[in-house]
Amino acid sequence: MQTQLIKSNLDSCVKAMLRQDQRVTKNYNTLVETAIQLMQAFARPEHRTYCLMDHSKNEFNTNMIQELLCYFWNITLQVDPHNGRRQIVIDLGKEGLVEFGSKCTTNLLSKAFRMFSTKCLAPETHNCLLINYPPMELSSYYYRVIAQGETHYVTINSIDRLID
Repeated sequence: MQTQLIKSNLDSCVKAMLRQDQRVTKNYNTLVETAIQLMQAFARPEHRTYCLMDHSKNEFNTNMIQELLCYFWNITLQVDPHNGRRQIVIDLGKEGLVEFGSKCTTNLLSKAFRMFSTKCLAPETHNCLLINYPPMELSSYYYRVIAQGETHYVTINSIDRLID
């Protein structure tokens, strides 16, 4: 009887953890869509170009799952090395903030905060969103990935400018 109860509780915990990981992944995808939409406002193609990386196809990465890299941000879905749970990490690009100000980044972060402050997330999701601060220089990483071109796990896209 006690073994069945333990097994039942364990099954419930595993299901809850899987649901949480699914929510974090869904939030990551929504955040990526938001980032791409925000890039449409910029005139120069380099500011509307982004790389999507599917790290599950890269045997050298063990904790990274997906990544969006652009001139302004690096948004990564990864497995937290401490607890094995999925989390989103946002690196802010210093160059984009200096050149264009904080409005675009503020819009992205506002969306992220709204997604992770909803009541639908479990209490333990407070570690699912990490924002690395202060902003860092992303341009050398961004331009290097662009220069290396597409691979079996990197795709490079450019979006059309949104004309007002």
